[in-house]
Amino acid sequence: MLHLVKLNRYSKLGPKKLALFRTFAFESTCQPKEIEIERIIKIVNDHPFPDHLLYPTLLQHIPPSVLSTPLVKNVLNRLFAAHSNGLKAFEFFKFSLQHSYFRPSSDAFEKTLHILARMRYFDKAWELMEEIQRTHPSLLTLKSMSILLSRIAKF
Repeated sequence: MLHLVKLNRYSKLGPKKLALFRTFAFESTCQPKEIEIERIIKIVNDHPFPDHLLYPTLLQHIPPSVLSTPLVKNVLNRLFAAHSNGLKAFEFFKFSLQHSYFRPSSDAFEKTLHILARMRYFDKAWELMEEIQRTHPSLLTLKSMSILLSRIAKF
């Protein structure tokens, strides 16, 4: 009965407001937790890469089922903002690509390209573009190409 009263209260919002409420409620439950993002960033930043491979450490600490598009995007955004090691960000993105649970977004791909290009790892950026062309060609856009070309032009 209590659920019926609550449902009745939300039905008074009207169809547009109710749809907006449902969308917001769904999105807020799908957003990655801040603690999880910080934990992954700490793992990536504290790792002694390239002396030791990052992939086994990521696999040990991050279950593939945890990877989601918003999580990967948020981690890459934080790594970008902190001017973290571009190769570590690249390894994290490659790690996420290797798991079937994760569907890469163009934002995450472009952010990884931007990180690599900013640090002048052009060979790694081209390597990533070739891999994306083979596995997820829909992610290759004019924006992704312009990110790389603008950095090469500034070089």
